[in-house]
Amino acid sequence: WRVSTELAGDTLHLAESVPNFDLTPMPDIGLYSTDVREGFVQLVLIQFRLTTHVLGLANIQVRGPLEFALSCSEKGIPAPRGLLPADSECFLIGPTLQMTLPDPLPYAPYQLQLQAGEVYIFGLFCTNPEQYRDSGTFQVRIRGTVATASERLLDIQPYLLAPKLAAPLDFLEVVTDQVSPAGSLTTVTVRFRPPLGASGIVRAVRFEAPPGFVLATGIGGPCMGFSSSVLQTGDTVLPPSACSGASPQSVLLTMPEALPLLGADRVGLTYVFQLGMISPLQEVLVDLLLLALSRGPGDAPLYAASVPGFASTIPGLRPLEPGALPEEQLVPQPVDNLLEPFSTVQVASRGLPWSARCFWLLVLAPFT
Repeated sequence: WRVSTELAGDTLHLAESVPNFDLTPMPDIGLYSTDVREGFVQLVLIQFRLTTHVLGLANIQVRGPLEFALSCSEKGIPAPRGLLPADSECFLIGPTLQMTLPDPLPYAPYQLQLQAGEVYIFGLFCTNPEQYRDSGTFQVRIRGTVATASERLLDIQPYLLAPKLAAPLDFLEVVTDQVSPAGSLTTVTVRFRPPLGASGIVRAVRFEAPPGFVLATGIGGPCMGFSSSVLQTGDTVLPPSACSGASPQSVLLTMPEALPLLGADRVGLTYVFQLGMISPLQEVLVDLLLLALSRGPGDAPLYAASVPGFASTIPGLRPLEPGALPEEQLVPQPVDNLLEPFSTVQVASRGLPWSARCFWLLVLAPFT
């Protein structure tokens, strides 16, 4: 930057090569796919933590690669608002999906809509393309007002990687004998089968739960209760595998040798493994479990599928609610005064005819 002061056309002070300010993207934001099958409609979850308070007249804009078609509803079902205000409205403006927060309250125009430091989550529908091998990105922008300033850009994250898509698995099942209470460990049995005629080298299996679940003790940490044993006819155990955390709600199974996909009859083998999952404390926004097969830990998936989970049967879950506003932000809705009007003139009780009332009104009007 170059900064100078001038008087009557003459330069008084000059500073050149002033360092630029830092541009910082949103530090705590995630995009979660619930179904990465090619050509399928999925619910994409956006979870973020704000760095500044947001008042009314604000909007959240999401834009992805043009191959991914975003929408506010699917077959008449609106996308979940999650922890955004219930009256938030969804609009599609060209390829950009916009969530518009409610207008400010007339009696409390500066009351917060979203709080800095709080975590928010919402969903949107997305139609996956039939084929997509690019490494495009989604962009999230939050625009709004701060104090009395005019609308401006409050937060931005332009580098959320688009989901890598895959062909569908022939079969995926996640079952459990007993669902433990919220915050406790539940053991699930996962079965999956590649499609007929599947090909390719598979050395990694990724299993992912909705945000709120915990599947590993940390990124790179060991899984909880991982094993692979036959429980019923048709089950095939996995080859020797290492299970570690890829994120708080996902794990990665890696194996030194390629996973055989087909049996002697060229039909996909049904593999089985067991895994411990710590249930969330709050209700989840979308209860879908995802499994994907890939060549290696960082490669795009070859085959994938999603199935409903068991969150609706977890005892003791708290409702999914945003954090409470600070006490100083709570403004009660005003109530009209219930007392009688403070008037000492009871014209109607005098019993005057309408003509007399009009006469006095006409006489007094010029003097009032």
